[in-house]
Amino acid sequence: MNAALPHGKNAVALALLVLLTVLKGGIALADQVWASFDPPGSTDTEPTSINTVQTVTGYYSDGFRDHGFVRTFDGAIATFDPPKSRGTYPQSINSKGAIVGWYARRHHVTHGFLRTADGQITTFDPPGSAATAPYSISNKGIVVGSYQDGGGTFHGFVRAADGTIAGVDVKGASGTVLRSIDPDGVATGYFFDSSNASHGFVRQANGSIDTFDVPGASNTVPVSIDPFGFVGGNYQVPGSKMPHGFLRQANGTIETFDPDGSVQTDVRCMSANNALVGTYSTGARAHGFLRSPIGKILNIDYPGSKSATASAIMQGIAGSYFDGKVWHGSLLTH
Repeated sequence: MNAALPHGKNAVALALLVLLTVLKGGIALADQVWASFDPPGSTDTEPTSINTVQTVTGYYSDGFRDHGFVRTFDGAIATFDPPKSRGTYPQSINSKGAIVGWYARRHHVTHGFLRTADGQITTFDPPGSAATAPYSISNKGIVVGSYQDGGGTFHGFVRAADGTIAGVDVKGASGTVLRSIDPDGVATGYFFDSSNASHGFVRQANGSIDTFDVPGASNTVPVSIDPFGFVGGNYQVPGSKMPHGFLRQANGTIETFDPDGSVQTDVRCMSANNALVGTYSTGARAHGFLRSPIGKILNIDYPGSKSATASAIMQGIAGSYFDGKVWHGSLLTH
């Protein structure tokens, strides 16, 4: 476990300094900015992804249904839904402003969508899909995700920039899920064995697959990959359903971690330089966290919040916070 960490303003200052030192070479601490935001009519705002120009996407509830939103760096917010959507869930935004995610039409059946920066929406499903869940889009427009066939089996998929879709299955697996793709087309995800335990894998752009597990884990669930081949995610140990965090280096070395006081750790995203963000629970409340490339873990909590999350990192950290009544979107930048 890590040594005791600073709290409040000092923790936020140090966290952002670490982040921006990694990403931009460092800035003055006085330049930090917290922003709170909500789409109009929101009763619950959940950011899921941020790109290199601080554009944030995610979803929000109007009290009845969930809708997609995109917030640009100047604070302007646009909301959107694919046609006939009964719930819209953006998952990833690339540097060009293209967004992918899924939406539900009826009976909780989900379909994939791609929204361009100018607001045009294309919907899609892999052949044979009964439920589609895109998770990540690269700067080249390549999308990865998973789908379920009519029998309920999960398969991974890769959707090329021209719309061509290819299925991906780990050999011998009873199910496959692709979660994240890097700028060169290298992807990570997990697969299920015959006992329904999950294992991690990295898929090269040429289709070759290497599998791995966190040592001693009963389940390994990668969620993010960076351009240098580092993979971040979560794992569980036998006899427990509580998740913990891990970072796998490109050479296969795996480090495990939990913020101090954590009873469960949920890694959500990784920066281009293997800084990790996510959420952990102490049992009493939730906190956002930042784990720097050198292993320092710091709280990322909106000032005065009752609970908080950190869900995306790029040129800033996006998340949400609870004010005691509703959840709002948050953004820590400079």
